Amino acid sequence: MKKLLATGFLIAIFVMFSISIFSLHMAQGILTTFAEENRHFKTIATAATEASSYAKRAEGHLLLYLALHRPADRNKYPERIASLLEQLRILDQRIQHPEARDLLATLQGTSGQLLSGGNALIAAHDAALAQAGAFDMTAHQEAILSLHEDFSNIRKMGVQLATFEIHLESRLVQAAIRNAKRLRTYLIGLMIVASWFTVYLGLVLNRMIHALQTESRRREEALANVRVLSGLLPICMSCKKIRDDKGYWNQIEGYIREHSDAEFSHGMCPECIRKLYPEYADTLPQTPPVSPLVKESVR
Repeated sequence: MKKLLATGFLIAIFVMFSISIFSLHMAQGILTTFAEENRHFKTIATAATEASSYAKRAEGHLLLYLALHRPADRNKYPERIASLLEQLRILDQRIQHPEARDLLATLQGTSGQLLSGGNALIAAHDAALAQAGAFDMTAHQEAILSLHEDFSNIRKMGVQLATFEIHLESRLVQAAIRNAKRLRTYLIGLMIVASWFTVYLGLVLNRMIHALQTESRRREEALANVRVLSGLLPICMSCKKIRDDKGYWNQIEGYIREHSDAEFSHGMCPECIRKLYPEYADTLPQTPPVSPLVKESVR
């Protein structure tokens, strides 16, 4: 039983240690996952916002070139479109939610028409300048308004995509917080149970050890108080004296008292009373049967 309790105590300690390590591991895992998700959604929100910004800037450079004919705006337009497409590629690598991917697909389809539509206007602008020295924007009003609508839709969808991902992140964070609280509750419960079990085993083990020590002391004291007469005792057939190891003859009472813890109280048996005091023999009770030990000694 003692070994069993000690084993249980060690198992309880091991369980508590394992729970502590598991708690630290889970907490680290939650923090790591939260950090990764935070970076993931931050990248998506940033890319969506940048895509909307590049669309607005590309439209501005295109309109400025058509109106003011500045070469810098002509060169910056394809650069801004390229930056827009790069942000869309980042979004395509990061976004996983089906609804968000549908929105991204629409955004990519609309963005694919910007470069070709803008280059067509730029080519018409350059041809008009070379032929007439001026570019009439009203003659290309339909194409300009179509591109303007595409740029506006891209900006709106970029904002919608960023907002959608931010809300999605918020929901996931809230779910992670709930799971973390639930895990914390479970771990606290397990720690309480393991602690109670450890304390209980410790108390039981302490009681067992105390009981064993008490029993051991009692047995040692009992053994210390026990003195046993053994071997052959030379005894006088007449006076019943006993010879000790030194050759001296001692009264049987003294010998037994010296070699054991027995004590004597004096009395007189019925046979001796009848022999020494016959006048009182009639008052004695009926003589009890003779002890088998006495019968054996008589034989």
